[in-house]
Amino acid sequence: MKSVHKQALRRIGTCGLTATALAAVVASGLGAGTAAAAPVPTGGTAGKVYANIGLPDDRWVTGAGSANRFTYWTNAAADRTELSSAAIYLPNGDAPEGGWPVVAWAHDTVGLADKCAPSWSGRTESAARWNDITPWLKKGYAVVASDYAGLGTEGKLPDLQTTIKSDNIIDAVKAAHDIAPNLSAKWAVNGNGSGATAALATARNAVKLQGPDLDFRGATVTSVPADLGALVLNAGPGFIPVPLPTDLTAEVLYAVAGIRASHPEINLDSYLSTEGRALTDKAVKVCSAELQRAVAGTSLNELFTKPVASIPNLGPIVEAYLGVPDSGFAKPVFIGQGLLDTTVVLPYTLDFLNRVQATDRTATIRTYPVDGPGTSATALPDATAFVSKILGG
Repeated sequence: MKSVHKQALRRIGTCGLTATALAAVVASGLGAGTAAAAPVPTGGTAGKVYANIGLPDDRWVTGAGSANRFTYWTNAAADRTELSSAAIYLPNGDAPEGGWPVVAWAHDTVGLADKCAPSWSGRTESAARWNDITPWLKKGYAVVASDYAGLGTEGKLPDLQTTIKSDNIIDAVKAAHDIAPNLSAKWAVNGNGSGATAALATARNAVKLQGPDLDFRGATVTSVPADLGALVLNAGPGFIPVPLPTDLTAEVLYAVAGIRASHPEINLDSYLSTEGRALTDKAVKVCSAELQRAVAGTSLNELFTKPVASIPNLGPIVEAYLGVPDSGFAKPVFIGQGLLDTTVVLPYTLDFLNRVQATDRTATIRTYPVDGPGTSATALPDATAFVSKILGG
């Protein structure tokens, strides 16, 4: 195994890692399942590290000089904190004066099962997503990547509301500074797809939540899935009987699965067809690529027996899960969008870009003649130039 930069990464175990803390790391995917019965801890201070361990070789991102996975306390709902897991990757070489500037990586949809957590899923499941991290390391940025609360740690199904994911990202950056003292206070956030939604929420909330020791500078995002909630609310037996791109159908199912778990009072199962219930059940067990294969050729009209919009008070719940901030950003944002992108509902996203442009004159918006998979790579030179500018001062 590659050696961890001991001068940069302090192992919590050397400072008195408790058996309970070690069990929490192991149970969340870092070893055998024998510790899975350990109690799930709750109630710590948001942004504080709970446990930290070096990652084995097959979990290292290309271009990293060190790689650690840690658990930390973060907001999981309005009334409690829980443990989340995250990874921190440092570039090769020595940190510059003032420390490595930080890019927080807001991951795209990976699934709801713990095995899908990017910090531990390995190169096979997360290969495409790892390609989003490597360029930042090569540019000299440390990367902090939260799995989001409930994904990759013991406990119930993750409640992946946009504001909760934003809190998880901010708290991960706080915690990372306790692990790696050679990090700069200056940081930005980057996200693609549903990660873009979390990154934009972070751009709105980070300044007021980060505390006095951090210096948030802005966000870069690509392929923003604007108004995806409209797909959920319009789903039902009367939906156009044409299959959507598989990633969009999978996004709807993940949202339905998450809402079903968090809001049992809605009784979503009573609106689902037999196939819809089976696929929603599958959504909590498999990662994104497998779910996309399972929904190939399936239209949203086949998944429901009643219109989703007929569920009382569902609109605000869907907005909490899938809503995308289009104003109120505390720092500059860069948004890149492919004009051939089928991973979003393009008319919705273009309307979103117009709203941002109308309300935020500091936003930088670029479009590219590429599809969804090509958007983040094509936008990368513009995005890295943007981050270099905002972190340079």
